[in-house]
Amino acid sequence: MEKAPVETEKTYRLANGHDVHYFVYGSTEPTTTLVFIHGAAGSHNVFKYMIPLLLRPRVRVVAFDVPGNGRTSAAAAGGLALTEQTIAEALKEALEGMDETAKRGYFLVGQSAGGSTAMQIAAQTNGLQGLAILNSVGLRPHRHARPFFLFVFFSWLLSVSKWTRPLALRFIRWFTVTLTAIYPKTTTNDTILYSQLRVASVNFARLKTSVEQVRAKGVPTFVANTTNDPVMEKEISRELAQAFGQAVVHKEFSSGGHMIQKTQAKALSEALLQWTDSIQLQPLGKL
Repeated sequence: MEKAPVETEKTYRLANGHDVHYFVYGSTEPTTTLVFIHGAAGSHNVFKYMIPLLLRPRVRVVAFDVPGNGRTSAAAAGGLALTEQTIAEALKEALEGMDETAKRGYFLVGQSAGGSTAMQIAAQTNGLQGLAILNSVGLRPHRHARPFFLFVFFSWLLSVSKWTRPLALRFIRWFTVTLTAIYPKTTTNDTILYSQLRVASVNFARLKTSVEQVRAKGVPTFVANTTNDPVMEKEISRELAQAFGQAVVHKEFSSGGHMIQKTQAKALSEALLQWTDSIQLQPLGKL
């Protein structure tokens, strides 16, 4: 891994009184700004392998801690009422007010469950220069979220009562940490709880609408996936790329598993920068 870049932690105070934490790297006078949104049970640190490779002159990287993960409280997106939509709304509000993005264009990059968040924001934002999604949630449930009604049921058990929460959390921890190893053993119970609320509340009909809106607006789109991802089937990733239309840039790797931002950091960083360079930047509209 490259030498760790200088990191500046910042916060943005939402209208609900809670802070969204984010981390800034690179140029203070950028021509290119990349904003990263991580997936479930993650933090800004999941991008630590890519960030040093992206920081050429005049490039700035911004990486969020999504509500319920890292330094950002779940209360920023509703606490036990947290959903994928409330997360997207919180981050969109932050992006509209942050110094790094409020008055300039930027590229939005979402990884795994962060992909669905990024798609929703991109559909509602007019100042976006491009959308990139990496091994993203697709337009239908992946192999570990089927049958989806059962996935949703355990999420309901987490929020409906303090009596059902411990039992549901115990099962979800066994499934995500012990059985499937989707999350590392160090994942806290709070992180598992809010990650489950997030991923089980994905509205696939809304995602399809978001993709259609992104496509209709002509937002440049980059999709990257691996064919050996143990979470997101390659068919789901390919369907998602196709849904964005012929103008999408689709980069598929034959190896790397789910954590593509780590295992394919060099090739992915090069491809992302090549893509951003190729885009004719449009004047920033009103967000």
